[in-house]
Amino acid sequence: MTSAGNPMLDRFLDPDCRLSDIDRAKINFLTEELSKSLWRKYISSKDHLMTLGPGDALSKAEISKWKADWSDFLSVSDYLREKLINAWAIIFFWGPECACVTDVDVLVKGWDDFFYISDENSIAIAAGLDEVIFSFEDVFMSGRLLRQ
Repeated sequence: MTSAGNPMLDRFLDPDCRLSDIDRAKINFLTEELSKSLWRKYISSKDHLMTLGPGDALSKAEISKWKADWSDFLSVSDYLREKLINAWAIIFFWGPECACVTDVDVLVKGWDDFFYISDENSIAIAAGLDEVIFSFEDVFMSGRLLRQ
């Protein structure tokens, strides 16, 4: 696991983290500068998902919603695997300044260390698919970014 001074590192070092050391090694935190650049490219010039609107890349996505039972780890894992199965990598953001790159299996195995029910600014982008997944409270939302 490369950290680049990432503030989210503690989530993955916590003893309750489900990921093995091998899985953790597949999480590559991005620098703040690169995170911001990718956020601006794929999501928005705005800093928070709740402020997106017309003109933002994500707002052009066709979004579907799924109400999750956060206590049912396997059902959320199955949902994520189904949505992301063909991605060759995941870019995961905790807002514009904090992101990592990992693979689908790592996200699926440890989704509850990536997404927190109280987070409003976490989003996964499936590289190669333009599939996005984000959550608000107990609802996961997914869709494909539509390119202009």
